[in-house]
Amino acid sequence: MVEKEFKEVIKKKGIEKSIIIKDSNTNQIPEIVEKWIKKSGATNQINITNVHLKQKGVMRIKANSKWMPFTAEQYFNVTKPSFVWSVNVEAFPNISIVGRDKMNNENGEMLIKIMSLFPIVNEKNNPKVNSATMTRFLSEICWFPSAALNKYITWRTIDHNSAEATLTLNNISVSGIFKFNHEGDLILFETNRYFGGDVNSKLEKWEIKNVEFKTFNGYRIPNKSEVTWKLKEGDFNWLNIEIINIDYNLKDFEKK
Repeated sequence: MVEKEFKEVIKKKGIEKSIIIKDSNTNQIPEIVEKWIKKSGATNQINITNVHLKQKGVMRIKANSKWMPFTAEQYFNVTKPSFVWSVNVEAFPNISIVGRDKMNNENGEMLIKIMSLFPIVNEKNNPKVNSATMTRFLSEICWFPSAALNKYITWRTIDHNSAEATLTLNNISVSGIFKFNHEGDLILFETNRYFGGDVNSKLEKWEIKNVEFKTFNGYRIPNKSEVTWKLKEGDFNWLNIEIINIDYNLKDFEKK
């Protein structure tokens, strides 16, 4: 199922549209965002239309629970915003949890199974999940910076080192604040995101701290990040993630 969805993401209509990013393309955005795009190496390159990446890291389900190692693979369509993320978590010896997050325009889906067999989460057609997956896409443009120039994202300057971005798809919008250091690296993304997808889920502060940077295929991006819920009872750092490989502008689906 996931491999079929990977292929659908890469083949979505509109993926062939590409332009060379010039300095003149960036003059309608906040100065600090322009600085980030230049620092990332996105200028004088073809804009990114699709992405394939691999990740590893650790995650946990509660603040006091054990860390579980995972590996993941993700495909993005940047021209027609969508993604599919597939993860395999080593929960216990000989027991794994597999999951899939999916965004197709403004629609999100989440599926998690134990041993690839028994579903424990299966959410779709849920406005809170839709909002959460759109927020995730917005936060993850840090890995493909030229997306910041697409018309579906608008920007508002906050101060010299931060700006607010709003992602709008089919009249549905989510926003988040991007914070940068003086050199132009993106060091923090923060927003309010639904903590879960059930009827009682509430918006909670959610942040991604980028702690290390690396150059892949000419782009300087965050390669190590820490994801934390800022809850009333205390911070819940639930995910630490590392990009281990990333490819841009695939001509066709490539399973690597």
